[in-house]
Amino acid sequence: MSGLSFKYCPICGKELDTGRAKFPTPHSILECFEGTGKYYSDKTAEEYEKRPVAKIFKMVDKQFTVQTWGADNPAGYCKECDRIFAEFEVIDI
Repeated sequence: MSGLSFKYCPICGKELDTGRAKFPTPHSILECFEGTGKYYSDKTAEEYEKRPVAKIFKMVDKQFTVQTWGADNPAGYCKECDRIFAEFEVIDI
């Protein structure tokens, strides 16, 4: 899955700011149930690619609490509704 399959907010219908949502891998059994996800806009990701050292000092565009983890996932942020919509691939384990 490379990009978000939808580009409009399902709540208000405005165009989404596309990017990626990442959920951290837990470091302990307690962290398996709760963590902080990070959303980076495409613009921020491009800046990090140009200047990797900036990634250390720059804040993420949006952080949010999650109950799962995994790889980067396509996501969209609606500035009007202040909501992040992520798309996840379901795999059979």
